[in-house]
Amino acid sequence: MPIEDYELCAMPWFPLYCGDLLKDTMHLNATEFGVYSLFLIIIYSTGRPLPANDDQLRMMARLPTGVEWTHIRHTVLEHYFYETTQGWFKNKCGEVMTEQTRQARAASLRGKKGAEARWGRHDDNDPYGIAQTNAQAMPEQSNPQSHPNSNSETKTHNEACNYKPLQEGDKKPKDIPKWEWELMADLHAFLGGEVMTKDGGLWRQMVREDRHAIRSALLEMQSLEKEGKRWDTTRDRVLYDLFQRLKKKKT
Repeated sequence: MPIEDYELCAMPWFPLYCGDLLKDTMHLNATEFGVYSLFLIIIYSTGRPLPANDDQLRMMARLPTGVEWTHIRHTVLEHYFYETTQGWFKNKCGEVMTEQTRQARAASLRGKKGAEARWGRHDDNDPYGIAQTNAQAMPEQSNPQSHPNSNSETKTHNEACNYKPLQEGDKKPKDIPKWEWELMADLHAFLGGEVMTKDGGLWRQMVREDRHAIRSALLEMQSLEKEGKRWDTTRDRVLYDLFQRLKKKKT
């Protein structure tokens, strides 16, 4: 396939099939194998063919003293790569890059569709869709007797965590990590403004305690609700119990 037909991209990794690699390079000595490996790494990491200039290739090959470039050129370069108008290339590299590019494009498209379905139209002043979600959903009611946090502790938790309920147009404070801001925004959208106004400090404590368990619990509940699951109690109670179970599994 012509190199122009591939969708090239720089890759921080590439697939390595040990059996195929050993079979294809069994006749190479250690130096020749090293040069071949370097050339593959250069192509994948840059997303471009090897240069056509022999002086540049000789430098890239890092040849030890006494090893002739003409020998390496014939044994490695001409045997495993082919010359194009853009430089030396290998079809397998083009196939892997093209597949990676297409997978990344598909994942990006799925992410955009998912975001649009969840948050609606993007608004720079409301990046996480909090205002829109709250406007579309009825406020979640928290049961004071079943919720892990009592009314007397609410103010203490919020003050201890320096938590203020999110408002439309809020921007991320400089002293809060991006991952925490995004996760708290997701919790706000899922649990509702009333719950987070009352117990946001407690949820921030749990986010900082084990953000992975909180995220897993939140994703699991969202998935179940998409399948039509209904809860016997409030969302925040179910989410809290699921979070605690996930935490215990890790210990």
